[in-house]
Amino acid sequence: MFTQHFLLKWTIIALCLQLSIFAVLGEDRNSQLIKAVQHGDRSKVESLLHAGADINAKNADGYDLVALALDLPTPDIAVYLLRQGAPAHGINPLMVAAMTGNIEQVKQLVEQEGTKVNVRDEWDNSAMSYAVQYGRKKIVDYLVRHDVDINERTPQTSRNRPYSGSTVLFCVSDDHPEMVAFLKSRGINVEHEDDAGFPALYWATLRGQPKVVHALIDAGADVNQICANSRSILSSVLMEPQNDNPDARQRCIQILKKAGAKLIDRSRPAPGAMD
Repeated sequence: MFTQHFLLKWTIIALCLQLSIFAVLGEDRNSQLIKAVQHGDRSKVESLLHAGADINAKNADGYDLVALALDLPTPDIAVYLLRQGAPAHGINPLMVAAMTGNIEQVKQLVEQEGTKVNVRDEWDNSAMSYAVQYGRKKIVDYLVRHDVDINERTPQTSRNRPYSGSTVLFCVSDDHPEMVAFLKSRGINVEHEDDAGFPALYWATLRGQPKVVHALIDAGADVNQICANSRSILSSVLMEPQNDNPDARQRCIQILKKAGAKLIDRSRPAPGAMD
C-alpha cells in the first residue's frame, strides 16, 4: 500500500515537472517567435511555427504577430502569417494584394468580384493606406481612379502608429520620401495635419528624416505652418526633447531654416496686447 502511494506521488510530481518544462519551452518558443517577427527573420518564423510556437502569441504590449509584422519594411511575414491562419483583424484579400503590389489581383477583386475599395480593417487602415505604406504606386493610381480619396483620414485607433491623420503621414511613418512627389502629383494635400493638429513636415523633422523633409518642402509644404500649439513647425520641434538620432534631427532643422522656416510663437500675447 505504501509503495503504491509512493509511486503515485512521484508519478504526479514527474507529470507536473514535465508539464512545467513543456510550458517553459512553449513560452520560450513564443518569445523567440515574437523576436523573429520583429527582426524580419521569415525562415526563423517558419521554423518556430513548425516547432509548435503559438501563432496567436502577443508581446508585452499586447500586439500580436500580424500587428508587429506590419511595422516591417516589407509585408512578406505579415502575409505569410495571415495565410497560416493568424488573426486577420479585418484585413481582406484586397488589402493583401495592395500590400504585395499585385495589381492584377487588385483588378480582379474590384472589377470581377465587387470588393469595395474603401473597406477598413480593425486598425482603420484601407487598401490605399497599405499601398502607400509599402510604396505600391500602381495600386495607388488604380485606387484613385476608382474613387478612393487620396486624402482619406486614418483615425487615431490605427495600429500602434505614433500619430494619425491622412495618407501623407504614412510617407513619414514608413519613411517613403519617393512617394511624396508621386502622391502630390495625384492630388494629395502635403499640409494635412494629424488628429492632434501637427503636419507631416513637423513629424518628419521631429523624427530626423531629412529625405522626407526635402521631399515635403519640394512638394510645396509650408515651412512656417502653424501647429495646434500655436507655434510654427520649427518652434514646435525645438521644444521637444532629443530623440535617439539628434544629428539627423539637426540636419532636418537646418533644411527647414534654409527653406525659410522661422521661430513663431502665437501662444503668447504680443507685447502690449494686454495693455
